Amino acid sequence: QSPSGAPPSALATSHVRAPPLRLDLMYVPCHIIMGSILTDPVVPVMIGDSSGLPIFFGMAMYCFQSIGLVLPMEVQMKNPRQAPLIFSIGMTTVTVMFMCFGAVGYYVVGYNSEAEATSISEFLPSGALYDSVKIAINLVLLQTYALQYFPGIQIVESLIDFQGRWGIRGVKLMISRNTLRVGVCCLTAIIAIEVPHLALVISLVGALGCGALALIVPPVLHLVLHPNAPRWRQALHCLITIAGIVAASIAFYTSLVAVMHASSSS
Repeated sequence: QSPSGAPPSALATSHVRAPPLRLDLMYVPCHIIMGSILTDPVVPVMIGDSSGLPIFFGMAMYCFQSIGLVLPMEVQMKNPRQAPLIFSIGMTTVTVMFMCFGAVGYYVVGYNSEAEATSISEFLPSGALYDSVKIAINLVLLQTYALQYFPGIQIVESLIDFQGRWGIRGVKLMISRNTLRVGVCCLTAIIAIEVPHLALVISLVGALGCGALALIVPPVLHLVLHPNAPRWRQALHCLITIAGIVAASIAFYTSLVAVMHASSSS
């Protein structure tokens, strides 16, 4: 259990990426094997503590941060009409993988009182089997970070406007863009390494940014772009928007209080 009293959040903290390229199929069998060979008794699952649900909500929303890649990928598809089916299958598959990995990871780790780590992998002992899981996670990050990095860095480059505002062209333009991208990448890595209680910060960002991106902005855009949609669909989108605002606000406040409490206690 985390210092903030959060319930098992392995579903969210096991891994915080949800792009198309995943190696989660390597994780589940590894953790199943780990669960069968660990000698420590398994802590019973604790149910009924709802105090940590807002933090779990923020972490769960952060898991689906790659929803921002949906539109760019759909634009680049050869047959965009197949996008809804493909994305539905992909998101369902990734969600099931998250649930399996989180459940097996919780079976192995249990209700750890020192669970200040961001990932279940930080609790793994040394050994070839366990190291293979850590290597797989690093491979996932190497394969997917640039993919998720692309939409955001495009916005930053458009704001800087190397060509129009600064008049940079040719090789200098390429060097400037690459320098900016490497710098932002290193900055995010430093933040991830240096910030204490990163799991709570992830919940904070997930509640504020990813919650809005996944639950609030899409139905609002649909209401604006399709004013003549059936009333039941409009009511559904209004309900999703209201629920998203309420849940994101509660999760953001709870995560912020937890971050401040954890920082002051440390």
